[in-house]
Amino acid sequence: MKHEEQIFNDIVSSIEHVTGIPAEEFVYVKTRKRDVVLLKSILIHMLREELGWTQKEIRDKLQYKNHTTILYSLKKSQIWHDMDNMYRRELNLFNLVKEHYGQKHTSSI
Repeated sequence: MKHEEQIFNDIVSSIEHVTGIPAEEFVYVKTRKRDVVLLKSILIHMLREELGWTQKEIRDKLQYKNHTTILYSLKKSQIWHDMDNMYRRELNLFNLVKEHYGQKHTSSI
């Protein structure tokens, strides 16, 4: 349990470090502000990924009334992942076409 608490604190600390927003402004705060919701979504995803916590465990730790926020956040993080993969493939294709065009264009000069 102590190990899990340390991982929880490390995740929160990482979010604080990257964003410059202190934990007391996003961990247990009840709000729908977009920035806070984003940070909570990241926290929820990381708790699931790093600790393998269930929706109930995350709900209890973050003091939510029910699991719907957790479910929504996990679905959102899956969408981020899917979109990242989709755009990465599109960007790779674009770069290949651009590279091929550049090779053809410079070889004809």
